[in-house]
Amino acid sequence: MGEDVGVAILRMVVCSAELEEKVHELYEKLSAALPHPHSEALLYIARESRNHSEFFRAIQRVLEDVYHTKVDECGSQVYLDYVKKVLEGLREGGALSLEKVREILERSISLEAYVGEEYYSMIMSPALANILRKYISGSELVNMWIPILRKISGDEKHHEMILKLIIKRL
Repeated sequence: MGEDVGVAILRMVVCSAELEEKVHELYEKLSAALPHPHSEALLYIARESRNHSEFFRAIQRVLEDVYHTKVDECGSQVYLDYVKKVLEGLREGGALSLEKVREILERSISLEAYVGEEYYSMIMSPALANILRKYISGSELVNMWIPILRKISGDEKHHEMILKLIIKRL
C-alpha cells in the first residue's frame, strides 16, 4: 500500500475524531440552555459524539504506528470551521437564549445536509471500513473496527432525527 493512501486514510480518521470532539463540546454547551427533556436528548448526542471521537482517536494511534507517520490536524472543513466559530462565540458570550440555541441547531442541520458531522460520518464510516478492509485485510483489529464503524453510521442517522425533533419542539 502506498504511503499516500495510508496518509489519506489517517487524515480521514483524524478529521472524524476532530469533528466529533467539537460537536460533543458544542452540543454539551447548548444543552445547558435547553429545558428538560430537550437538554437530555442533546446531551445524549453529545456523549455519543465523544465516544465516536475516542474510537477514531484509537484508530488514529494504530494507523500512525502502521504508517510511521502522524497527521496532527484535519485542516479546514466547512462544518468543522463553523462549529469552531460557534464555540468561540459561546466562550465569549453570556447566557444563551432558546432562540439562539434553535438558530445554532437549525444552522447545524442545514450545514449537515451539505457536509456536516452527521452526514460526514454516515458516508465516511462505511467508506473507511471498505478502505481498511481492502488495505489492511486479514487484520483482526480491522475486523473488530468494521462493526463499530457501521454502528457509528447508524448512530449518526439517529442523531439527525433527534436534532430535528428538538428543533421542532423548541
